[in-house]
Amino acid sequence: MDVYNRFREIIINNILLIDISNKISWKTLPKKLYYIKFFYNNTDIIFYQQKLNKNIIPDNFDIKIKKIIENPFEMYRYIKKEKDFIKWTNFISNKINDLYYIPISLSSDDFDNIGKLLYLLFNINEQNLNDLNYKELIKFCNINPKLILDSTRINLKIKEYFQNIKFNINLGFLAKHLTIENEFLTFDNIKPTDISILESKITIINKKYNKYKIKYLKSKSTKIELNVYNSDIVFSETSNITSL
Repeated sequence: MDVYNRFREIIINNILLIDISNKISWKTLPKKLYYIKFFYNNTDIIFYQQKLNKNIIPDNFDIKIKKIIENPFEMYRYIKKEKDFIKWTNFISNKINDLYYIPISLSSDDFDNIGKLLYLLFNINEQNLNDLNYKELIKFCNINPKLILDSTRINLKIKEYFQNIKFNINLGFLAKHLTIENEFLTFDNIKPTDISILESKITIINKKYNKYKIKYLKSKSTKIELNVYNSDIVFSETSNITSL
């Protein structure tokens, strides 16, 4: 019975996928993303020997949609607005961890941030800290380091999936720019009240030090006087000088 139900399900999904393939187009895609979702949910049917099944997706099928079905990350090259990057990232949320060499734990908020990160990445004009877009990317990544770094290495598969970005990013320089700020100290969190408290403590310590120093000097002076007195007694007892 289970085999029969599975076979029946495959037949129904095949018919639906063929019908969708005949109805979907590049222009209607934004309003019919659920069609794409249906493709993603039936990869075992639409792929045959690691290629698109021609019985379902014909040769005259829109080439851009084909690419997006084969690789969801291809969509990023066809969108421009930040909100669309965020929307698509959430749409393919179950595939996002494929972007990382080392998988990371992701929350719902992280998908929005990854969408924004990719938007910033696609809008770099020059890998230079004087470039406003690149500077904005560095700033954003420093706030959300886990989304791009693993320790001091780039964890995001930029070269593998985003070869079509405007600028050919040097990943070594990117990692350096993202980690260099961690090598410097900052005193931004020190408050005037903290300094006042510290100065008060130093004053108390100095008073205690001076108090013990005076005691020490007095004690030392007394010992010197006693030693001198004792040396006189010894000298008088051992002297061979006779009194006149």
